[in-house]
Amino acid sequence: MPSQKRVLATHRAAIRNHLAKLDAKQSEHWRGSKATDIVSFNAGAELHFVNWLNQKISRSRTKSVSVGWAISNAAYELDVSVATIKRYLMKHTADMAPFKSDGKNISKRQS
Repeated sequence: MPSQKRVLATHRAAIRNHLAKLDAKQSEHWRGSKATDIVSFNAGAELHFVNWLNQKISRSRTKSVSVGWAISNAAYELDVSVATIKRYLMKHTADMAPFKSDGKNISKRQS
């Protein structure tokens, strides 16, 4: 008869395997939704970008972030291309947009 430790180890291994399969399925679903519903994905990514940038600027000691830092970190954290982030920045630093940029730094536009 197997020992209680061996039975527990077997159950733990089975649980870890099951969780790994669930993680893989969720990751696959995310990649699949990005490929099959790109319009919806981009709309969500743009909203996440605006919220992300707002949070980073608010938490910054200088109340601004560098353009290069924002582009590279947002692209990485939101899993979108650098070109996409640059397009979002162009849109959200327009004259009527909530952010402004001097070409080096991005900050919130004063109301």
